[in-house]
Amino acid sequence: MTERAEENGILFKIACGLCGIFVIFSYSLLSFLMRAIPGVEDLDSSTRRIVISGVWLVLALAAALVLYFTKKQKPLEGFRLLEIRSKKQAYIMPVMTVTAFLGGIGLNRIVTVANSVIPFPDSWVSAHEESVEAVTEGDPIVSVIAVCVLAPLIEELSMRGKGIYYFRKAFGKRAGTAVAVILTSLLFAILHGNIIQGLYAFICGLLFALLSLRAGSVVPSIFAHIGFNASNLLFYAFLNNPNREYLTLFVNIACVAVFLISVAAVWIMGSFLREKKKRDDAPPHDIYIDR
Repeated sequence: MTERAEENGILFKIACGLCGIFVIFSYSLLSFLMRAIPGVEDLDSSTRRIVISGVWLVLALAAALVLYFTKKQKPLEGFRLLEIRSKKQAYIMPVMTVTAFLGGIGLNRIVTVANSVIPFPDSWVSAHEESVEAVTEGDPIVSVIAVCVLAPLIEELSMRGKGIYYFRKAFGKRAGTAVAVILTSLLFAILHGNIIQGLYAFICGLLFALLSLRAGSVVPSIFAHIGFNASNLLFYAFLNNPNREYLTLFVNIACVAVFLISVAAVWIMGSFLREKKKRDDAPPHDIYIDR
């Protein structure tokens, strides 16, 4: 390899790393820019999220189409969406996705109990409570759409989709995978804006990243994220009642069991898909015979 080729390789890796960072922070950047538009700042938090999310999805699709028409990249390459390549995958992936959704619900209760047990400083708790109240303000249906549908979709596509895709290209496939998982989880935590949410967002980010890599798709991690966020609203309304002490204890124990079973089930199902995934990921010289 010539010095020029090595230089191009380094520049390519740097560019991929910068693209990964840009994609991850793109929603926050768009949010900052759109707040300057008259009327956007006056919307409640949930409605504003829906508006910004809609614009983000349109821009993401537009960028994908530009790359497609310039013949540099397939339209959805890098988003790591579902691509059925075998009957085995067609049968396993829906089950894995439902299992991931249930695991997300269980993970939420584990995080909630940990938050109530760990003696965080009052300033951290206040910042966390203010953030939760801001997210749930406004019309309940709008809040559900913003928190339980659009937020998981965009965060998984940008973090566990494009983010991991670019960081793996930047740091190489083997070392890059570990770096991508840690780096996307760290940035995911920073974007949550307060220390308590940042701490559990980092842990959730690690788990969602590992789940997406195990499944070979972000679809299960999207549904795990939906389960986590949806149960946040559900349990907040249903279990924060002093008269439901025993029910709360039962639900907590059941959710821990569901989470552990889900992790084991996803790992086993991922093992069934691994052989096919290895063949798909093999370099060309391992697949084709040179003429």
